[in-house]
Amino acid sequence: MSITDIAGRPRYTPLRPGEEGERFFTRGQVALRWGCSEKGVQRAEKRLGLEPYRILRGIRYRLSDIVRIEAESLKKLPKRFTGLRPAQKAELLRREREEITNEAGVITTVSGGQG
Repeated sequence: MSITDIAGRPRYTPLRPGEEGERFFTRGQVALRWGCSEKGVQRAEKRLGLEPYRILRGIRYRLSDIVRIEAESLKKLPKRFTGLRPAQKAELLRREREEITNEAGVITTVSGGQG
C-alpha cells in the first residue's frame, strides 16, 4: 500500500536498488553550494536533468547527480577572456609564435656551435 497525497501522488519517491547509501541534499543546501537561489535550483531540474526526490515533506537531490552536473559544467566553461579584439588576438598569437621559433633557432645555433 502506497501513501499518497490528496492529488493521488506518492508522498515520497521510492529509492531504486543501490541508492540506499546515497547522500541527499535539500534545495537550500544545493542553492548554497551553487551560489544561487532555491528557485534557480528548481529551474535546474529540467534544464540540467537534476532529479528531485520527495522525502517526507521536502524535496531533496542526490549528491551523485549534483557532482555529475558540476563535472559537466566544468567541461563547458567559456574560453578565458583576453579583452582583445579578434585582430589584436591574432597579432599577439603571431608574435608569440615568432618569438618561440626565434628562441628555438637561437638555441639550435648556440648548441650547434659548441658541439
